[in-house]
Amino acid sequence: MDANWIARACLVDGSTPQYEADIYFNPTPTQTWFPNVTNQASPIYFGFEYIPIRGILVKNKAPYLKSQKFCNVICVAGGSDPSQLADSFQKALMQIECDFEATIFTDRKLESCEKIKVRPIGSSFQTALDGADVVLTAAGSTVWELIARRIPFGVACAARNQMENYTYLTENLIGVPLGIHTQEFGWKLNLESIKALISDGVLRTDLWRKSDSLNFGHGANAIALELVKVLNRA
Repeated sequence: MDANWIARACLVDGSTPQYEADIYFNPTPTQTWFPNVTNQASPIYFGFEYIPIRGILVKNKAPYLKSQKFCNVICVAGGSDPSQLADSFQKALMQIECDFEATIFTDRKLESCEKIKVRPIGSSFQTALDGADVVLTAAGSTVWELIARRIPFGVACAARNQMENYTYLTENLIGVPLGIHTQEFGWKLNLESIKALISDGVLRTDLWRKSDSLNFGHGANAIALELVKVLNRA
């Protein structure tokens, strides 16, 4: 142990190397990182209760949804978006004739068009979520914020390290699967699923209920409490 540190903590996912630490946090619903022989003496914590979410999001929960014709769609694919998911969202939405308005948050150079606005990623994204009926997103950390806010969403897998989230969310009917990016074929988003999210208020209500039943959002506090215990033992 370096003399400058009392203890070491490590946040891990399924692709994290075997870093040595005194405590590990695997902030996913099920355990996806497993210590080797060297690290087995250190405890590892995982589950919804250890997924950190900003506290303000827990307070700002979407109300119970009712079936409605018009749908406000928010799309986000991350800042750099190397797989060009934002472009694919726009192309998919342009093929859908339902009554909706969409905003795509991206730093890519896309042009706004009829029913689809393009805005840079920034603080306005969180404000826009307040009025969102549904979100189309990659399977990164944003999905946990959407669950905490009770916003129905469709999810796409843009990278290998998102597969764990994508699989869990779609298999447990928390998010609607939109497709997986591959190096060979790129994106082939499921248009029928996107259309269903936009046009089917009952589907969105079912997703709202599923998110509401999870009732998590205090992961940062849970992690802090475990860190204090480590410090007290040191």
